[in-house]
Amino acid sequence: MRLYNKIHQNGLIAAIVLAGILLLSQGCSDSPGSSVAGEDGEVGFSCEELALDKHAAEPITTIMVKGIGPALGDEPFAWIYDDESEFDEKRVITFLERTSDDEATLIVPAHPVQWREGGTVTVVIESEDGNILCDGMELYIEALEPAEIGLGEFIEEMLTDLNEMIENNGYDLQEIKNSYVFDVDPWLVGITALVQTLDGLSNPENIESQIFSNSSVTKKDDSANIDDDLSELLDAAISKTGIYDELREIVDQ
Repeated sequence: MRLYNKIHQNGLIAAIVLAGILLLSQGCSDSPGSSVAGEDGEVGFSCEELALDKHAAEPITTIMVKGIGPALGDEPFAWIYDDESEFDEKRVITFLERTSDDEATLIVPAHPVQWREGGTVTVVIESEDGNILCDGMELYIEALEPAEIGLGEFIEEMLTDLNEMIENNGYDLQEIKNSYVFDVDPWLVGITALVQTLDGLSNPENIESQIFSNSSVTKKDDSANIDDDLSELLDAAISKTGIYDELREIVDQ
């Protein structure tokens, strides 16, 4: 039960993995609807009030954006442009989470072009309704270290270890995958929750289906749905979150 509680209290898988994936989608849709002009468009708000609390940051960490006034809406967002590209080319989008009426946190994505090396980007803040688009602020994004193991390979290793543990106690992994988490013996609740999170057949939101769909993007022996570079980027971003250490810690308990 303690294992089950830890998995769900931490929002262990969904929050970390999905945040990493969403913030690292490259080749976003068309550029912002209006030009980057720095015009306020709202009484009582000035783009000049915007500021980052850091000028350099590692990917998949947070920085504070100050001056995010109410005129930008409840859910403003930021365009992260490669400093060497035109504004309508290499960029990613990341949403801001308000912490007060004039401050918000921003999760730093990997560099949109050279994620292994890092580099300078321009952060452009846009209001929720798209009517305000402020001139960019400079940020240096550090290099993202490639992962030692892909998520698909890690899940396979974890399931192998869990299968051994389950079989040694007289149970079957496939039954656990198909079981409702509270229909199993009490001591198995935590293990079942973890298996269901990784690759549970009765849980359509499991990582295996959410991340890999019909073919794994991180298994090198499968035909990937995305190119190798983006696959490696996703693996690196997921590894950076520390999810592997979290999962190993849970299994070792």
